[in-house]
Amino acid sequence: MKKSGRGFTMMELVIVITILVLIVFVIVLPSVMGAREQKNLVSCGGNLKAIGEALALYARENYAQFPATLPVLELEPNVFLRKIPRCPSSNNAYNYSTDDNHMVYTILCPGENHKKAKAPADYPMYTSGSGLNLGNKINSR
Repeated sequence: MKKSGRGFTMMELVIVITILVLIVFVIVLPSVMGAREQKNLVSCGGNLKAIGEALALYARENYAQFPATLPVLELEPNVFLRKIPRCPSSNNAYNYSTDDNHMVYTILCPGENHKKAKAPADYPMYTSGSGLNLGNKINSR
């Protein structure tokens, strides 16, 4: 049988498919990674809000004073939070600080991974005075 010269050889098809797959990964992969970091950033803000609400409940029952440490929220008999959440991006515990009189607190996420989502340096942060700090506008991809 004679080859008519039409069509592609198997090697040409493999090369074309490989190039197309590489192009798709170069275009799609950064978008997927950016979306994942954005999801972690939003989830982290939700965790901080949940901790802030538990701290508000604690303060209502303790003469408007906040606890010295976060693990107090998990203790019996008044469990304000079943488990203290961690940053979904870095799996680190949140930094919690309070003033000497336990009247004001700040919760800050130590996750360095939020910079990949183009978050400001002080985001996410939750304070007793202003709640969740959204910082500057966060760019999404």
